[in-house]
Parts: sequence; C-alpha cells; structure tokens
Amino acid sequence: MRGKILDIFNEESSACYLTSIDLGEYIKALPENYRDYEVQREIVSNAYLDNLIVTILEGRHIPPIVLVVSDNEFELDRQFISIKHFKILDGLQRTFRLKIIYDTIQLVEKELENDQEVFSITRITVAKRYKDALDEINSSSSLFFKIVEYLKTNRREADHTISSLFKRTQWFEIWANLSPDQEVNKMLVLNAGHKPVKTKHQLELLFRNILPVLQTLQFPDLKVIREKELSSTLYSKERSIGQFHFSHLITSLLSFVEGKPLTTNVNLIQKAQTDSFDDVEIPL
Repeated sequence: MRGKILDIFNEESSACYLTSIDLGEYIKALPENYRDYEVQREIVSNAYLDNLIVTILEGRHIPPIVLVVSDNEFELDRQFISIKHFKILDGLQRTFRLKIIYDTIQLVEKELENDQEVFSITRITVAKRYKDALDEINSSSSLFFKIVEYLKTNRREADHTISSLFKRTQWFEIWANLSPDQEVNKMLVLNAGHKPVKTKHQLELLFRNILPVLQTLQFPDLKVIREKELSSTLYSKERSIGQFHFSHLITSLLSFVEGKPLTTNVNLIQKAQTDSFDDVEIPL
C-alpha cells in the first residue's frame, strides 16, 4: 500500500504521517486478521455507521483512519510512504463496514456481468437468491439492493460509476514506532468522544502484559476469556469449568496486592493510568 505524505508530526521517538491513500487500495491491503488487534474493541452496532453506504454513493468525506506501523513495516521515499503491514488504531468500525460495502459492490459487478436481470429483481428475491453469498461477506440484501438501485439511477454511466466508488482519496494518520503503552493510550484518547470503550476492556488493555503469563500456566482446563470475545454479563450466564474472565482475574490480583476489595470502575481505570500499579509485582 502506497500513499502521499501531506504532513509529519514528531512526538518523542515516534512520528505521525498524515497521508492520502486510495480507499480501494487500503481495502485490498487489509490483512486477513485486521480485526484481531488486541487494542481494538469488538465490532459494535451503530446505525450511523451502518448507513456508510450513503457516504460512499454520494462521495462524501470519511474522517481520517489511524494506523500504526512498526519500524520494519514501512519505507519512506521522499514524499511517499510504502506500507507492508499495518494495524488499525482508530477506524476499525468504519473499516469493517467499508470492507462489506466493497465486497458487496464486487458481488453486484460479478452478477451484472452474468445477468442484467439484477436490475429488475425485487428485494425479496435478492434476499433469497444471494443469501449465502451475502452471509459469506457479512453483507445484507438491503445493502445489495441499495447498490443496484444506485446503478439503475445512474445507468448511463454505470460501468464507470460502480468501479470508481472506491477510487477516491482517503486521509490516514500513520503512527510509526509507538510503544505498546503509547498505542493503548492513544486508542483510549481517540475513542474518548465515541461510544465508550467498556471499562473491563480498558482494564484488560492496561494489564495486557499479564495475559501471556496466565497462558503459560500448566492448567490443562484453564481458559482465559477477554471482554472483546465474550462480555462479562454473557460469561456469567454461560461459564464452564476452568473458564475465567480476564478482567475478573486482574481485579482479583489487584485486590490481593492492595489488601482490600477493588471494583472495576472508572476510578480503578484512572488509578491504573496514573501508573499507581507500575511498581507492584503481580504474584503469579
């Protein structure tokens, strides 16, 4: 993936490159596991984001997406940057939906090559005929139908329009050489004005260094579950023998160290963010 650098901001040993990249190139460059970055929350429901198709069809602005790259994952060439691998620090929810829209457009294009009847089928027919194909890309008959309706309205230039929907410039902030702690702190700041990141997920991020230690313990039935995998509410209803919620283990360990019961709330998060537990040796 290659982009043009518009500006650079240096912060200690890290640098942020404000970059313009072709949106379609970004979607095609997404790694298979782009949703697995531990700093990110799970995909959440959001009616406004689900309507991102309108933004694409009308060519409206999409807010910048923030990526992180390591030292060996990018190359600079004067005013350009080439990226071999990246992780999404902010913009996963948008990216997830953009990928669905992109894949649905590809499906519509493929069907139009085979049969122009697509222009005349009803929404119910779309739901039945393309159910499996849409499920495979996490899409819906509603999205498929919106794209077809858009093409019907613009049929004179349909060949050009559908292929150019993702041929547009998208701005990115690309952070290079952030430490794991800096990545977490920036993610929390970036999400401060959005739908709040769950308190338990924040706690898990701040003490994520404990997870590898727990995973090395020689207990064959031990399984540590993270908030992004299964909420603590659902976990309490479906828990099996040997399963422990990661946030519960963290709170238990901190309570043991502090010598008093602690509750997973905003105060505990603030205390953790002010390095109050940095000198504590977790007794594992």
